[in-house]
Formats: sequence, C-alpha cells, structure tokens
Amino acid sequence: MRLKLHYWLFIIVCVVPMVQATQLSEFDFHKLQQVQHLLDNGHIQKAKNLLNKWLQSTGKQSRQDYASTLGHIKLGRIAIIQNTPKPALNQFLKAYQTGLLDNHQQSQLLLTIAQLHLNLGQWQSGVNKLNLWLHQTPRQNHIALQYYQLAIGYYHLKSWKKGLASIRMALLEQDSPHISWYQLAVALATSDKKWPRAIQWQQKIIESAPQKMTHWEQLASLEIQGQHMKAALATMRLAWQRQLFDHPRNYQLLAQLAIHEKIPYLAAQALESAINKRMLKATPANLRQIAQLLIQARSDRKAVAFYKKIIQKTDKPSDYQQYMSLLLNQNRWHTALNAYQQALAKHITSPQLHLIAGIAAIKTGSYIKARQYLFLAQNTPAFKSSSRAWLQYLKQIQQAN
Repeated sequence: MRLKLHYWLFIIVCVVPMVQATQLSEFDFHKLQQVQHLLDNGHIQKAKNLLNKWLQSTGKQSRQDYASTLGHIKLGRIAIIQNTPKPALNQFLKAYQTGLLDNHQQSQLLLTIAQLHLNLGQWQSGVNKLNLWLHQTPRQNHIALQYYQLAIGYYHLKSWKKGLASIRMALLEQDSPHISWYQLAVALATSDKKWPRAIQWQQKIIESAPQKMTHWEQLASLEIQGQHMKAALATMRLAWQRQLFDHPRNYQLLAQLAIHEKIPYLAAQALESAINKRMLKATPANLRQIAQLLIQARSDRKAVAFYKKIIQKTDKPSDYQQYMSLLLNQNRWHTALNAYQQALAKHITSPQLHLIAGIAAIKTGSYIKARQYLFLAQNTPAFKSSSRAWLQYLKQIQQAN
C-alpha cells in the first residue's frame, strides 16, 4: 500500500508576532515590515530576495540573532507558498535551533518541522520530532491529524504495532475519518496480521464507498487470510448480487470460495455468469469446469447442455464419453446414439464410447448395432468384462423374444 502526504494540506506554519520591543532594532523592524508588505501584495520573489540580502548583512549580536530567527521563519513560509518543502525545512530548522522563540512559538515550529520531515519522506526524523512535540504539549492540544501523521511515519518505518496504536488514537479522535485513514489502518493491521481489526476497518471503507468492487475484494481477501472462509464467500456473493463484479478474477474467486464451502451449484452459476457477461471466454476448459460442477451439484440436465457446447468445440473422446454417459443417466438413448455417430464422423473413437453406444442401442432395441458396438469395446482389456456382461444380457433379451 503506497501512502503519500501532501504537505499543503496540513502543515501548521509557525507564525511569530513581530514586536519592536528591545529584541528588534528599528532598522530590523522596518525591514521585516517591508518584507511583509511585499508578501501581502503577492510579490513573493521580491520579498525572498530582500530577506536573503538582509540576512546576509546581519551581524553576530544577540539582537540580530533574534531578527535572523524571524527572517528564517519568513523564508520558510515563502518556501511553503512556493511549494518547495526542503528549503522550508532548512529555514525552519535554523530558526528552531537558535532557541530564541518563546515556548509556544518553539512548540509550534517543532510541529511544522516534524510535518515537513514526514512530507519529505524523512520518516525517522519526522516520527522522532512529532513524538517529541506530543510529549511536550498538553493532551488537550493534540488533534487526530497528528496521530494520523505519526501512524504514516510508523507505517513507512515498518513499526506496525506503534503505527496501529497511533491510527487507533486518530480514529477515536476524528468524528468522520476520511477513507484514507481507514486504508492506512487496514494496511497497518494487515502488516501486523491483526485480521479482525483489518476486517473491521475494511468494512468501514465499504460503508464509505459501497460501489467500488476493489473494496469488497480486499475485504474477502482479509477474511480469507483470517480463515473466515464463510464470511469471505458471503462478501463476494453479496458483491455479485449487487452486480459490482468488474473483472474475471471476481467470478473466479467467488467460484473458488463456493467450491471450498461445498456449494458447487453456486460456483457453476458464478462462472456461467462470467461467460454470459463476457468476462470469461467460453473455452472448452471453462465450459468443462462448469459442467463438472453441475454434475457435483446433481444438476445433470444443465451439465448435458454444457457438454453439448463442449463437443462442438473439441475432439476429445473424454468429452463425448462424459456427454453420452450423462444422456444415458437421463434415459436419452437416441440422443446418445446421435452423439456417437457425430464422434465417429469426426474420427473420434474409444472403447468406452463403443460400450456406451452398445448400451444405448440395447435400450432402443437396435440389437444388431448393439452387438457390433459391444464387440468393438471388448477388444480393450479395461472394458472386456463390462462388454461381455452386456453381450450376455443382450443374448438373454433375444432369447426371451
């Protein structure tokens, strides 16, 4: 899971009131006022050039150090406006390291620095400074966003447990968390193999965007990993019923779960639906899988329909054998014999086909043909015994008549 922060969404830029007092000379005060006037009128680059020139001219006296601190903060704010976080971080660090601001201003600046580290992908520095800020400030001053930011840092540091603790705090503090917060929570819980938590949060994601199939797919995946197979089947089945499936793998996953839970008819329905919606091709392999599932579900009549399609696409004797066997089970003797003739016309033959055709011919009273087919079948050791038994039965019928 890839997470990206956008610093302009949440960076709290330190704002220091400009006071003339004894900390600033009249020259510095007016210079900073001039910079502020340029900023207020949208002359960003002019303000930046003026600040840089002024900072280069300052000496090493403590009074000027405080002025320089304010100058670095303004340069940092300009860098934020210009969407250049790295220079902004450098300027704020210079201001913070002087230690000349009051406690509140230092704290606000520390939070800004922590957030910039995170936005630049400097995860350890960002986490360290954000934790320091949380430790130094009263609990009532904390907001959910800061715990969310901390959780992102921990996620990238692969500190799953600490990240989970942070995101839980964030979710508790936030009245209506954005879907991305739950996605981060799921990523952390999954990484730490906390499947019940991950499932709970993934369900929140579905509540936020119920029409997005990937959310349902992710929930089913989490339920599978947590060994909740029935729940995963229910999830995919509900998404299917809502007509959310948009990829062949959705149908295949539903079919696999149905097979696992010994519901072959549902698996066959899912795959048939995929073919009808052209999500899966009607290849012999796919049709054969559906037909076999229908046989398992004891829905032979539907299975016959699929095998009828299969033999139109394939020359495998086994497909004809299965088709004709199903027809025999349904007492459809003439249809079975027609299939046998179709196979012979395509030069498809096997001892089992001869045996099945012999049985069908007996049932239709075509005794001469039955004997012919059964004689062909008995030439193979595997079917010799069965063929002779049916030949003996045929002899008894003819004698009785």
